[in-house]
Amino acid sequence: MRKDNEWMIIRNPRAGRMLTQNMFVDTLNLLFRSKVDVFIYNTKERGDAITAAKERGVDYNLVVACGGDGTLNEVINGLMEINEEDRPKLGYLPAGTTNDFASSLGIPKTSLKAARSILGGEEHTLDICRIDGGRYFSYVASFGSFSSISYTTAQQNKNLIGYGAYIFEAIKNPACLRPYNVKVTLDDTTVVEGEFLFGATTNSTSVAGLFKLDRSEVHMNDGVFEVLLLRFPRNIVQINNIIYAITAHEYKNNDDVILMKGRKVVFECEDGFDWTIDGEFAGSFTRLGAEIVPNAIKIVFEDTKGSIA
Repeated sequence: MRKDNEWMIIRNPRAGRMLTQNMFVDTLNLLFRSKVDVFIYNTKERGDAITAAKERGVDYNLVVACGGDGTLNEVINGLMEINEEDRPKLGYLPAGTTNDFASSLGIPKTSLKAARSILGGEEHTLDICRIDGGRYFSYVASFGSFSSISYTTAQQNKNLIGYGAYIFEAIKNPACLRPYNVKVTLDDTTVVEGEFLFGATTNSTSVAGLFKLDRSEVHMNDGVFEVLLLRFPRNIVQINNIIYAITAHEYKNNDDVILMKGRKVVFECEDGFDWTIDGEFAGSFTRLGAEIVPNAIKIVFEDTKGSIA
């Protein structure tokens, strides 16, 4: 029988800065003082966290992802392979560079404070998104100029300068700013077509640390996700419109920005487009569909920002 004080921590030892790694020791000391029995699994390669969560997670009441958004994505994919009635709860100790998921839920961005949030937190349900083929993502699937930056930026640069690495990469590679001729179908009815600079389906208030959505309108267990599209600018007016939307986090009443809500979406591009899922390269497609899986995961934390509806 599983006990409330038994945690499995699936940790990416390469995620984050050295300060983050050192703080993990303090986090363990806190858990030991709190009489939490901890089993730590250190990942060695991509995909490790999926296997560990799937095969070993069922033996624990709480499975904690310790790493960046990519590690969290793998842990969630592993947990979703466990029957719902046996699926353990999820915890998150951020140790990456951007940590959009933590930002959206208001989870502290240091492992020590995040551990306190779990210890003093409550259980909340969380929607998860699933793309064609069965892969899950926790907060975003995206294509276009800004999405490619997250996986083309070297990890050591992310660790050194954090979010600034993304901006640097965009400036260094202006060729990545290209139009994508895309057809978007939402909930089998709404169709939007055109040339887009960027597109995403997201269950988050923060994407790549760059796009911020209104916290009062975005909840992570309301049964819908948001679809964000930026039209490809052809003149200085459109460029200014997009810059304003990004910097002011204001996407309404803007002809060059589209923000919609739905439960199912299909993106189609005859020329093909690269996609990232939770900040990691996911492959090139001509068609990608996604749907929401309501209340799929139970996550434990202190919801100080009201991110859960």
